[in-house]
Amino acid sequence: MSVLARIEKAAVATTKREKEACARFGYEVYVKEMGYTPPGTNHDARVVWDEHDEKENAIHLYAGKLDDIKGIMRLIVWEPGQIDPGFHDAYSMHLFPGIEQMRTGEIGRLMIRPTVRGKLVLPALVRLVFELMANEYQLDLAFAECR
Repeated sequence: MSVLARIEKAAVATTKREKEACARFGYEVYVKEMGYTPPGTNHDARVVWDEHDEKENAIHLYAGKLDDIKGIMRLIVWEPGQIDPGFHDAYSMHLFPGIEQMRTGEIGRLMIRPTVRGKLVLPALVRLVFELMANEYQLDLAFAECR
């Protein structure tokens, strides 16, 4: 069996139920595992879901089944001239000449369940996000950071 045939299935979260599952998974990894409390953390609901997650330009990806998510990733897409000022500053986007004419994105919230790290969950999420960036959204430039 080829490696590609064993890659975990990844999907875009389109329903409220799928997005809520991603938010709960984010809480499990960031808060419970890493001890990190990012903006948008709601301890009562046990979710990580910030103001950017609600916007139409936020695309949430997940691998696994809703009752057993193995990994998540978020892609934010900005049309030319529409980059969120906070992201613009955080990534020093002013250093990229002509960025205001480019369709730009941010890849973030990549989290993988500890028991499947080193498996084929990461390639599944990366494959899907790159397909979206290249084909559906035709991004000119994308940014990411690691924590």
